[in-house]
Amino acid sequence: MEIHIASRKAFYCNVKVVLIFLVIYGHLIETRIDDSVILMWQYRLIYAVHMPLFALVSGMFLKTKETCIAQMKSALKYYLICQMIYIAVSFLMGNKQASFFVPYWHLWYLLSLSFWALICRLTAGIKRKTIRVMLILIGIVIACICGNADYIGRFLSLSRTICFLPYVLLGQMLPIDTGFSDYKIESGIAGIVSLIVLLIIAPLLPVEFFWQATSYEATQAIFGEGFRTVSYVIAFGLSFLLLAVIPTKRLIFSKAGTDTLWVYLLHGPIVRVLRDIDIKLDYFVIFAPITAVAVYFMLYELCRWKNKWCKIT
Repeated sequence: MEIHIASRKAFYCNVKVVLIFLVIYGHLIETRIDDSVILMWQYRLIYAVHMPLFALVSGMFLKTKETCIAQMKSALKYYLICQMIYIAVSFLMGNKQASFFVPYWHLWYLLSLSFWALICRLTAGIKRKTIRVMLILIGIVIACICGNADYIGRFLSLSRTICFLPYVLLGQMLPIDTGFSDYKIESGIAGIVSLIVLLIIAPLLPVEFFWQATSYEATQAIFGEGFRTVSYVIAFGLSFLLLAVIPTKRLIFSKAGTDTLWVYLLHGPIVRVLRDIDIKLDYFVIFAPITAVAVYFMLYELCRWKNKWCKIT
């Protein structure tokens, strides 16, 4: 039993390392994707899967009413503190339009997480899988319909909260000890199909569509409901693939996944500065992944005192 628990901890640490790296790397290359086909496709692939998988994993740790309430309070606390800092800095720089109700850049996840935790607190007592599956399907339908409403956007992170909720509900339904690695063949098929579909539809959509932050009209996405439905299929398939291939045992970098919150919160200003550095595109394509890794582990080392080290034995 101890080995099983240790393996589970190592697995989720590894998953979080991969996801936070994708967050940092995606933000780092964002301003250069129009200059490079390679970066553009990397960006599309990252945004097709990394936030859905982040939401799914978050849901896996929202099993009980107690954990839901604790997560809601924690996420909301950090959101209010960080958003207040952003508003203060914006005010000093002359931007007086910043508000608590429109999250700054990557802080949307904290606000959405607080809403998801509240919703999961209501669904935590549901035992029947058929009801849970119905809730996920209803969530997908609602998300596809809500994309037509211009007023459901970045305000209170409503669009993303609604769009990523089905992944959270799926995560809450899945047992924490699900052996994803036992389904490598099935996940491989799902992943390949998802990649093929992504290759087909991605050129038809602006990259902003994959942010799920605004309405179809705002992103100029035609057939929005259909494309959003397909995006769920892609995200589920790619998430399944990643969860199946990410190692379940302790690796040299596993402990960097023990407490990723501070890395997530602090990477923003650093990436903003790095994106302003004028570097030749060919060098940028090569060094951007290395830079993202360096930023990750630099922040991890700086915040290590805050980490609760995983006891992976």
